[in-house]
Amino acid sequence: MRIVHLLNTNSFSGAENVAIQIIENSDEQNEAYYCSPQGKIEEILKKRGVRYLPVKKLCVKEIRRIIREIKPDVIHAHDFRAGLLAILASKKRVPVVSHLHNNCPWLKRIGVKSLLFRYIAANCSVLLTVSKSVMDEFVFGKRFADKTVVIGNPIDVKKIQRNVDPAVPSEYDLVFCGRLMEQKNPGLFLEIVYRLSSSFPHLKAIMLGDGELRSEVNETIGRLKLENTVTVAGFVDDPVSYMARSKILAITSSWEGFGLVAVEALAAGKPVVASNVGGLPSIVNDRCGALCGSADDFVAEISKLLSDDKYYSSKCSEALSRANELNNLERYMQNINKAYGYALRNKKDVKR
Repeated sequence: MRIVHLLNTNSFSGAENVAIQIIENSDEQNEAYYCSPQGKIEEILKKRGVRYLPVKKLCVKEIRRIIREIKPDVIHAHDFRAGLLAILASKKRVPVVSHLHNNCPWLKRIGVKSLLFRYIAANCSVLLTVSKSVMDEFVFGKRFADKTVVIGNPIDVKKIQRNVDPAVPSEYDLVFCGRLMEQKNPGLFLEIVYRLSSSFPHLKAIMLGDGELRSEVNETIGRLKLENTVTVAGFVDDPVSYMARSKILAITSSWEGFGLVAVEALAAGKPVVASNVGGLPSIVNDRCGALCGSADDFVAEISKLLSDDKYYSSKCSEALSRANELNNLERYMQNINKAYGYALRNKKDVKR
């Protein structure tokens, strides 16, 4: 089977990581390709030995060219734009598996994007989502229950733990890991750090990730006089190693599809304090961390973790247990292969 994974970004984050993991763990008889605009992602793909189909811009014309040249059996389109372009380009000649990695706010109301996603859902062969909340919140979600599979994210705890050295002491009290964008709400993270700094004057925090809000983040750090408290590291290749050197992961997202970074922190034996949104409640519980509905909740929980050693140690131990409960790579790949098989069985008038 020949599969082309379509992505609209040229950077590396959650959806890109998932696509690469699927390719790396595909059956040997399958031939999988990663197709996206050229950029930073190319170096990562080369390093990990992934077949790459670069395009200047992901568009209908380029996807049709890829279809002619590669002749894929299935197109696996990751997220909204790639799904829409794949449907328009394939014209049902190649079955499309549409994979939504987020539960974006526009899913909840009727509008241009939600109507276009209804079109994607109606015309794709299989619809994959990372959590039940995605289709529960989608205004047209009930119409497509028969073709929707809640697949989660691939979790290989042993692989995550290869970047973890338990003997390394903590350098940071708090770590933020995600794109600096509206969804991840880095401003809330900085508010939490600022409020904690009055009670913990030697507090150290690090922010991993880059994005359109980088300059705003830097300005906020300056305005709140947090230059000696917060390090903005930008994009890093090995975020888990930074989590291992931090005491607590704080996820301040305004919305979230799954929250793989939470699993990575748990696998590193670190408590996770997270927003109570999207798929995070399926990962984080009060044994291994806490779900928060406000900045006050974040500050209260983190303060207790930093000041009560017994409480913190208990959460660390439970974090490792929770990560092992979530370990699912073999089952995840079985479900991916089932989705491809279903797409092939239900394709109509495929022409090459």
